[in-house]
Amino acid sequence: MKVQSEKTGQGEYTLTIEVEPDRVQKALKKAARELSKRARIPGFRPGKAPYPVVERFLGKDYVYNEAVNLMGESVYKDALDEVKLEPYAQAQIDIAQMEPLVLKAVVPVTPIVEMGDYRSIRVVEPEVVFDVSEVDKTLQQLREKHGIWKPVERPAQIGDQVTIDLKGQVDGRTVLNQTSRRTEVQEEMFPRGLAERLVGAVAGQQIDYEVAYPDDDPNPQFAGKTVSFHLEVLQVSEKELPALDDELAKTVGEYDTLDALRREVEERLTSKQKMERQEKLETEILEKLAAMSSLEYPAVALEREIDFHMQEYRRMVEQQGFAWETYLKSTGKTDAQMREEVRSDAERTLRESLLLQKVAEQEGIEVKPEHVDAEIDRLSNTYKEQAVIIKAMLSRADSKASIKRRLLLSQAMDRLVAIATGKAEAEQAAAEAAPAANATAAPETPAESATS
Repeated sequence: MKVQSEKTGQGEYTLTIEVEPDRVQKALKKAARELSKRARIPGFRPGKAPYPVVERFLGKDYVYNEAVNLMGESVYKDALDEVKLEPYAQAQIDIAQMEPLVLKAVVPVTPIVEMGDYRSIRVVEPEVVFDVSEVDKTLQQLREKHGIWKPVERPAQIGDQVTIDLKGQVDGRTVLNQTSRRTEVQEEMFPRGLAERLVGAVAGQQIDYEVAYPDDDPNPQFAGKTVSFHLEVLQVSEKELPALDDELAKTVGEYDTLDALRREVEERLTSKQKMERQEKLETEILEKLAAMSSLEYPAVALEREIDFHMQEYRRMVEQQGFAWETYLKSTGKTDAQMREEVRSDAERTLRESLLLQKVAEQEGIEVKPEHVDAEIDRLSNTYKEQAVIIKAMLSRADSKASIKRRLLLSQAMDRLVAIATGKAEAEQAAAEAAPAANATAAPETPAESATS
């Protein structure tokens, strides 16, 4: 067998394989027997028609394709062994020539990661400086959330809530008709020009006005037209905020006092700040690692990463109780459009994953089955009543593979952070110093031991 290998793309080689004639003949005869079993060839019992008859009856191309189907895998494997290529995914094998039989196989190969000296990366871990005023802002937002709208007699202003009837006409034709619309007065409102009329208006007031819309207005019924509006203000309300006290804490959640609520808010904000700091730190480290490394991967690797992103996206949607088809319909998008939307993130994730997998390999990090099972238990238990259902979903083979991969990458990232911040070096120095310290301690003599 003659094999030629040529690099024809990133992470891709094309093999030209000329198969030995005797191997071809054996495969052709076997193919003819198999085909004659399935095809009804006049004058012959199934599987008994001679090769020339089968070829004449079914066609040479058909028989050769069947022969390639039968021997293709073994030929492909032998060719890979000869040129020493490690495939990332199955190649498509095509017939380039029949006599002599020449096959073409485009082989996506395992991604190549040439990583720099990641142990030389150093970053400064920023301190977490908590801003107490953020707690007050959050508490104020909770007051706003639990505020009650109450009617007032004064003119409307920005931030008030109004109830209105609004009718718009163009040349006597109604293009907008809203009744009892309840909305908050803001700087920008639909339709354009409404905010200016509402500010200063009082309940019971009726206002007629016109607005000329430009040709490029996004609303086709308004674009390039002068719309006559009739506005009636039915009610003006302002938000009455609850007092910042223990009662608010009880309303917000299971808190007995305002102090308990404040402590919880501070803990959540601190945790969020630490998470943001950690993400920023990891991003900086990965950027430094990427800058000193080179990656080469086949197109199918990116497509697989996009598949993974789509599976995760779909799983998240379904866990929220929506059918994927229903979700797509509500967004007005197709599967193909969703794949294009996640492509950029998928490529970034792929590159980071390849780097972290290399780090895990270099550092001897592995994830055992019991680690995956423990993570499944942890994740499913957070769903309380639905824990059994979620655990069953997470225990599927594809979900387990996803969890294993995430744990591996997470551990590799943790290790990389420890190295880059100097913690790994410090821990190693401490570990090496401990035995030395124990060794230098003078052992007790038998006499000292007896008297102690």
